[in-house]
Amino acid sequence: HSSPAHLPETGSEPSSGQPAGAGGNMVSAGDFVPTASRDKTAAAGSSGSDRQGNTRKDTVSKTLELLECSVCCESMIPPIYQCKEGHTICQDCRLRVKQCPVCRSETLDIRCRALERLAESLDEINCKYSCYGCRVTVKYATKKDHEQKCAFRPFPCLHVCQGCSFEGSSNELVRHLVEEHGYTQHETHRISFICSKANVTVHPGSAGEEAEHYVWQKSIYSCYDKHFVLRIHRKVDVDPQFYISVAVLHSRHHSNRYSIATSGNHRKYTFEGPVWSIRKGFKEIERVRDCLILPENIALFL
Repeated sequence: HSSPAHLPETGSEPSSGQPAGAGGNMVSAGDFVPTASRDKTAAAGSSGSDRQGNTRKDTVSKTLELLECSVCCESMIPPIYQCKEGHTICQDCRLRVKQCPVCRSETLDIRCRALERLAESLDEINCKYSCYGCRVTVKYATKKDHEQKCAFRPFPCLHVCQGCSFEGSSNELVRHLVEEHGYTQHETHRISFICSKANVTVHPGSAGEEAEHYVWQKSIYSCYDKHFVLRIHRKVDVDPQFYISVAVLHSRHHSNRYSIATSGNHRKYTFEGPVWSIRKGFKEIERVRDCLILPENIALFL
């Protein structure tokens, strides 16, 4: 049976600025008077500011290392505790462990006031996902909360349930899926897909399930600067059903809708709805049933 889908079109707002050279004065060679002293001064100023910036980054980095829990290695938020030898531990780990992991001291209820004051004084800390494009600076106390919801946090692999631990940006995930999991990438806004035994992946049922899962999910469709994945999943709830859905490799829900149609044998079934972010996962899409669902007797008849 064929499952064509129309992906949503997204447009970008035009820039309010003028193109270079438009509406401004023409610049001639005579407008520039290069001098050695000016060049040296500019270079010295630039070099000095670079050194200051690097020094601050090193200082912040070393400070954040001091605020890492010796058990979980996560950032410690006040209250911060220490053993009698001064090894620090976060509040969550203090409730879980019975002795210091470094010196085996059983005294873990001493507050480390110095680190608490240091943590409270830190502001303008870069998000740890700045390498993925996040430009937000936050207070140290709110850093962890921001990073848990950051729109730029990396995407896990779509095959994490099969043991793949890869994480990366949207484009990095596409390359990973193509190179490591055998996906094919298509530049198109229209999907036309036919399910067959040749392109299916069979997964054993999880605990408490007897039936195997049949999944068709090996293609990436790229359009409008985003990447979409079509998934067709045959699973058994009470009766066997086919779940057909589309998700986008993007941080937030897509602003538009998509339509999908499955047809054959003079019949056609359609669904229209919002494009879900892959962050929610196909399992969540299927759980709330926000996709095209066909009973197996209907799907096999198409």
